[in-house]
Amino acid sequence: MNYYALLVGLVIVFAILMRGYQAHSKAYVIVASLLLFSIYGLRNTYVIGGDTTSSYLHMFERFEGQTWKSVLSTSWGVNEGFYRLAKAFYLLSSGDYQLFVTLIAAFFTFCFGRLLYRYSPNPLQSILYHFGLLYFTFYFSVLKQSLAMAILMLAFDCLMRGKTLKYFLLVLIAAQFHFPAYVFLL
Repeated sequence: MNYYALLVGLVIVFAILMRGYQAHSKAYVIVASLLLFSIYGLRNTYVIGGDTTSSYLHMFERFEGQTWKSVLSTSWGVNEGFYRLAKAFYLLSSGDYQLFVTLIAAFFTFCFGRLLYRYSPNPLQSILYHFGLLYFTFYFSVLKQSLAMAILMLAFDCLMRGKTLKYFLLVLIAAQFHFPAYVFLL
């Protein structure tokens, strides 16, 4: 809780110092994104976050000795992109779960910051909504959803720029990480 209060305080102080309450305040969005990443990505995943007690950590630990076919059979044909990415990362990182979570957090905060910079008329207000609507704590426990949401943020940017085909392709990719992303096809 102390980290949360400190983070909110820093976000507000930097907003005042760096005019983060104005649209297109690139420096502020970068600083705020780094602050978010410092909590999302650099947290001790074995202590902070619901992903330590959920199936993510246990799934990651079970990859040792599993074949690709057995990994995909556990996904039941849903969210296969996540399981493939996790298995590939497990092999590349020698099973470093902390690094896996850190990279997901880096990707998510990059996409979130990019969206803030491009479309938020008031980045400070948007970040405070992110905290106040409990999205901040939600992303401590949902790796699949974080990846899908980050990809959907990129898709939204494509849609806003009139790149409809890219939008649909990104939604299809996001659905490989979290099945309900298909809703965005509508």
